[in-house]
Amino acid sequence: MPRVKKSKRFRYNLASTLKVREIRETLQKEVVTKARLKLREEQEKLETIRVKLTEEHDKILEMYSAGKPLDMGEIFLRKHRLELLKVEEDEQIKAVEQAEENKNKEEKKLLKAMQDRKILEKDREKKNKLWRKLMDKEETKFLDEISTSRFFRSDRKGVG
Repeated sequence: MPRVKKSKRFRYNLASTLKVREIRETLQKEVVTKARLKLREEQEKLETIRVKLTEEHDKILEMYSAGKPLDMGEIFLRKHRLELLKVEEDEQIKAVEQAEENKNKEEKKLLKAMQDRKILEKDREKKNKLWRKLMDKEETKFLDEISTSRFFRSDRKGVG
């Protein structure tokens, strides 16, 4: 076994890799945040479209319940507007689903990045504990050598 060199500080041999993984995790957190914001925007757009749909339905019902003569041109325009809003709603639902899938995918990547970082941190902690034990052992060995040499030195002086 090679001679252990006593050092004052613990140096982790994968420190640069750990730093890279921490940076990747930070960047992935930003991506996840953007994906969540995009999802929220898409959901808000969908809600706006649904509010417009409800308003159009209410306007048509108002026309029927007002008791005034019905204007067929306006009824057809409102019906056409309802159809367009329904198509827009369907497209927006797809956009929301896509944004949700993207957010889930990015969250999985973030989870993987966090796991990778935690693995290296646990490894660093274990190696640090081993290093401390080794340094304690070396210090004990050093102190034993000093006490032994003093004992023999004092023993020689006493005999001579």
